[in-house]
Amino acid sequence: MKLSEARENFYQAADTASQVARQLALAGIAVFWLLSGGLRPPEGGLSTGLFWAGLALSVAVFLDLFQFLWKASAWAFWSHRKENALEQADPDKKNYDNEEVHGIPPWVNKVTWTLLFSKVSLIIMAFVLLLIDYHSRT
Repeated sequence: MKLSEARENFYQAADTASQVARQLALAGIAVFWLLSGGLRPPEGGLSTGLFWAGLALSVAVFLDLFQFLWKASAWAFWSHRKENALEQADPDKKNYDNEEVHGIPPWVNKVTWTLLFSKVSLIIMAFVLLLIDYHSRT
């Protein structure tokens, strides 16, 4: 297996994990809605655990959006800088798509991974709180 193949497998697995996390967050919001009474919220308000579960799921969905905004912006910024450098090195060339570039800055992936792990951690915490709230009702 080539290093590029291993890297591609890694990226596909990370993208799948992010997609599954997104789906779990949305499913968790549905469970939160059901446990909170749906269209008829309880008169006493939400339990503390249910409130924190809903907040964690909402923040996780926001982090999901921010993760992809960050990833798109960071890669666009980096690739634009590389393209400008290639244009300065060879101004007569019109297409740089097949040029080999190196030196991906570590901050691009570090922030992306931090957001992914934060999102997943919040989702796990929210599901634990939802399970606790559900168990306390039965």
